[in-house]
Amino acid sequence: MRFRIPQQELSTLLPVEPGLEARRNSRSQLSGRAGVAVFVRMANGNVAPERVITGAATKLSRTVHGIAYDPDHDLIYVPNPLADAVLVFRGGASGDEAPIRVIQGPSTRLVVPHAISLDLTHHEILVASLSNRAIAVFPWDANGNVAPVRYISGPKTRLGHVVGLGVDSATDLLAVANSEEILMFNRTDNGDVEQWERSRDRIRELRTSSGNCRSTRARSFWQFPIICTPTCIPE
Repeated sequence: MRFRIPQQELSTLLPVEPGLEARRNSRSQLSGRAGVAVFVRMANGNVAPERVITGAATKLSRTVHGIAYDPDHDLIYVPNPLADAVLVFRGGASGDEAPIRVIQGPSTRLVVPHAISLDLTHHEILVASLSNRAIAVFPWDANGNVAPVRYISGPKTRLGHVVGLGVDSATDLLAVANSEEILMFNRTDNGDVEQWERSRDRIRELRTSSGNCRSTRARSFWQFPIICTPTCIPE
């Protein structure tokens, strides 16, 4: 039977550093190990998680960032930066449960993967690598030592310490939260692309076509989890 994350748990997948939760919560199930804790949506205060993915079989490392959940396929995506890998768990995973897929190997070009985002419209996995200053794009069913279908990297991209990214299907743009700025790319960009100036032109084009800042189209591609939605597109 397919297990789906209940609605009240959808926004409560939290990475946990080893020992941190155990020190803060005597009822923790982590016992000093790294893991992914799932809390009820309205959890508050010193409460125990509903379940925790943790243990040797999970292949989780001591540092985890940028978790993503795919509601269409009921899957949890977790980067393992120390193993240069992306781990894929079923939505109802708990305890010392192995991932159902692992994206890892030299062909993946993953180096310290830090943030994961899912493009549910085009069925793609986007992974930002810290050391490589790159974004690798994989098909949603990628597994093993598989090459990305696209790879954004190089000095022209201005990619640095990427902490988040997201695709807006309405405008076909990719927004990237970089070290000190938001970079915009076309969704299908590949290689060493110089995208910043062209992205600003695209923003102006959307603003002009929308007529005012209240237009849904003008604001839509700023509505990513990585940033707050402004009332108007900035210059």
